[in-house]
Amino acid sequence: MSNLIISPSASRDLNQIADYFLEGNLEAGEKLFREFIEEEFRIQNSELSNLLEGDSDPH
Repeated sequence: MSNLIISPSASRDLNQIADYFLEGNLEAGEKLFREFIEEEFRIQNSELSNLLEGDSDPH
């Protein structure tokens, strides 16, 4: 299973998005980040399933 790698510029963007939601709509921000994390888990599980099925290139 691979680790999530976020580039420095993407990390800055995510921090700016988090700051925006902290100022205006915390619930919407929490939902966005929860969905982001859930999607990463879905991608990792998909990659693991492909490896277990013998597919060496999960993409």
